Amino acid sequence: DLFKNILCYQRERYHPYPSTLAHELVKRAWEEPLLRDATYCHLIKQTTQNPSPESNLLGWKLIYLCLSTFPPGEEMAMVLLSHIAAVANPRPDRFAGFGNVRDTATKCYRVWKTAMERGGSARAQPPSVEEIQALTEAKPVPLKIKTPDGGFIKVDIQPQADSMTMADLNEKVGEEMKIRRK
Repeated sequence: DLFKNILCYQRERYHPYPSTLAHELVKRAWEEPLLRDATYCHLIKQTTQNPSPESNLLGWKLIYLCLSTFPPGEEMAMVLLSHIAAVANPRPDRFAGFGNVRDTATKCYRVWKTAMERGGSARAQPPSVEEIQALTEAKPVPLKIKTPDGGFIKVDIQPQADSMTMADLNEKVGEEMKIRRK
């Protein structure tokens, strides 16, 4: 079941809604810690010498989603780090995106490092299907924020903004609300 979801998300098998399968996979491993290392093993297998560039890139995006949602076990963490290091840019660019495998692996390293420093993910819940779809298609995620006057504003968050801070978000909201800094 987990492996089938990975294959469908990577477009190795057909499914009309592959992002829903990625969501199901990440959510299940988030809820059931015993499945986490098995999930990482499958993903390492699928991103090792994968002849399909599209499938390989989607596999790396799925590793990123998993790492940003739940940490690997202690032993798997080192195996995963070795796999990431073999592909990631040795001189990472802070603004690397998800457009190619090397940049995506670099993003995986950053999120792996953060997860290891914190002892787990900063997320309180798995990413939504919409977030996964936005990452998959490299589109912004619309964030709806309630304003003090009872209205709402929409702020688009880029999926590659894994280092966005609350200050960054506050600035975007301020811009959208046309609030000027003094």
